[in-house]
Amino acid sequence: MTRPPRILPRGLSRLDAAAYIGVSPPTFDKLVADGTIGAPIRIRGRKIFDRHKIDAAVFGEGTGNEQDDGLAELRKALGVSGNA
Repeated sequence: MTRPPRILPRGLSRLDAAAYIGVSPPTFDKLVADGTIGAPIRIRGRKIFDRHKIDAAVFGEGTGNEQDDGLAELRKALGVSGNA
């Protein structure tokens, strides 16, 4: 019997979302608070972050414009410059 492929969920918890982008949960909270990463949605009382929106905000996937995608803001918040 073959196992089904692992599915990467689109909705991520706060801890999973922080791990997904490689930062600590407190740093992730700061990125949400300053608007770099959008607010979560609530599903039955649980806060869920959209992986696609995180990709667009953090990794620049979407418009191709670093300013529009939030990558510059993330780099500034993390104290990183250039293409690390």
